[in-house]
Amino acid sequence: MANNPFIEEIQPKEIPAMVYSANANIGELLRKSLVIIGFAEIKVVADEAAALEAMDGVPPKVVIMYVNMKDANDLATAKNINKKRASTDRRTPKIAALMNPTSDDILTAKKEGFWDILPLPATPGIIAQRLETVLTRLD
Repeated sequence: MANNPFIEEIQPKEIPAMVYSANANIGELLRKSLVIIGFAEIKVVADEAAALEAMDGVPPKVVIMYVNMKDANDLATAKNINKKRASTDRRTPKIAALMNPTSDDILTAKKEGFWDILPLPATPGIIAQRLETVLTRLD
């Protein structure tokens, strides 16, 4: 991403992003990492209603969603974001941020429509790599 040491091609300040996390600490960690990477427009939401509302208007170009794999509500929210995205004919890549994911967690996240997995904890450099991976797939 331009103007940052991690990725050259993508201009993060021009990409609206959404962070979904019911855990305020993880949401803030992800938000701060995006700021370090160079993102300027970041919506942080903590519940499904706010996430679906954030998909309206100027929608995010990428979603990073902290998913507690033991919480069925998180997976349901992911499905509803997919439905919202499909109803607007937009391709919005979602990255599942998972704390110490198991292979079953990764498979479940992929089945739920996540484009990539972000194992937590993660440095801004790792987050930037994951973002580059999903954003270059849009081309």
